[in-house]
Amino acid sequence: MEDLPLEERLNRSFDRQEKSEEKALELEKLIKSYRGATPLMPARKYGQPVEELVPKFGITLRSIIGHI
Repeated sequence: MEDLPLEERLNRSFDRQEKSEEKALELEKLIKSYRGATPLMPARKYGQPVEELVPKFGITLRSIIGHI
């Protein structure tokens, strides 16, 4: 990718970031569909993958479902 022009690298990086955000939003929507799960969700900044929150907060979808 280093051989690509800067604009192309930026476009690809933006596309990857958007896909990551879409995935994170889909996961949040699924988790929040379980009654009582919304208050258990940690705050997530735009573009931050959900996977980064798991080690920090020690949560899994299974643990959220088990809690509600």
